[in-house]
Amino acid sequence: MKKRAAIFWMIILLCGTLSACAPGKRDGAADGQAETGQPGAGEQDAATETPLSPVEVRLGNVTIALGDDMDKVKESLGEPLDCQETQSYVYDGYEKTFTYDGAEIITYPMDGKDIVSSISLLDQSGVSGSGVQVGDDPDTVEKLYGGEQLVKGSAYYLYETEDYGYSFYLGDDGKIAVVEAYVYAE
Repeated sequence: MKKRAAIFWMIILLCGTLSACAPGKRDGAADGQAETGQPGAGEQDAATETPLSPVEVRLGNVTIALGDDMDKVKESLGEPLDCQETQSYVYDGYEKTFTYDGAEIITYPMDGKDIVSSISLLDQSGVSGSGVQVGDDPDTVEKLYGGEQLVKGSAYYLYETEDYGYSFYLGDDGKIAVVEAYVYAE
C-alpha cells in the first residue's frame, strides 16, 4: 500500500512540472454531446440517471470511470481547455493532464492509448461514486467512507482500497474543496 501511495504522489508531483502539449483553449465539440454507448465516458439522461460505481464520477451529465480511454471521454466532454504532458517515470510514454471546467483528468499511456488514472472534481458540477461533491461537509465523507480505510488529516481525508482511492481536500471554510478519485500504477 505504501509503494502504491508513493507512486501516486510521485505522479502528482511530476504533474506540477508539466510541459504544454496544447497551449490555451482548443476548438472542439461544444459540450460533449456524443453518446458512446459504453459504460463510463458516456452521457446520462438526467431522468434515468443510474447509480455510479465506486470507480466512476459524474461531471455534469457525463459519467467517467477510472480506466476509461481518454478518447472516449473526449467524445463525451469535448476537447479540454488545456492539456499538459510530462515524460512518465512509471510507463513508457507521456502522462497527460486534461483540464475541463470543473475537473482535471490525469492519464497514463497504455498500448497507444491515454487511460484515465485520476479524476479531480473542482466544483459542484461533479459527484463521486458514492455521492460526495465539492461543498459538502466532511461528515458526509465520514458517513459514506467511514471505517478503517478512511484516514483523516488536518486538511484532507484519504480512502483507499486495493484497487482505487479517493482524496477529499478541505478548503479554508472547512468544506470539501476537491474530490479526487484515482487508481494505482500497475
